[in-house]
Amino acid sequence: MKKKLVKNIILALSIICFLIAVIFFVRIHGKTREFKNFFNQGVQTYLSGDMESAVVNFKKALEIKPKDKKVKSILIKTVVELSLKYYLDGKQDNAMNTISTAMSIDVNDPLVRNAYIQIVKGAVLADSSITK
Repeated sequence: MKKKLVKNIILALSIICFLIAVIFFVRIHGKTREFKNFFNQGVQTYLSGDMESAVVNFKKALEIKPKDKKVKSILIKTVVELSLKYYLDGKQDNAMNTISTAMSIDVNDPLVRNAYIQIVKGAVLADSSITK
């Protein structure tokens, strides 16, 4: 009787472990697919010239895999490029808001810091020429 009970407990635990493994695999696989979709959409929208949408998609991909260095690097480069585009188009507020987003992603990234300095310098120079 005890042997049968032990076998049933072992069987039940095996089934539970199997189900947990299946659930874990399905969640990971689903997240991986979702990550790839956001990343690929980001690349496509970037290549089509829609950097705003690219930033949104890369951010969503990074939310799914926050430690993915490749996505983080691409996101930073895209955000910096967008902020410099705004700056060159004379959209200072958009440039500052966008470069601030890059700063929140990685304040120590040299690309971000250099772009920030250029945009802030430009904003200061623009303000000083207006007041003269």
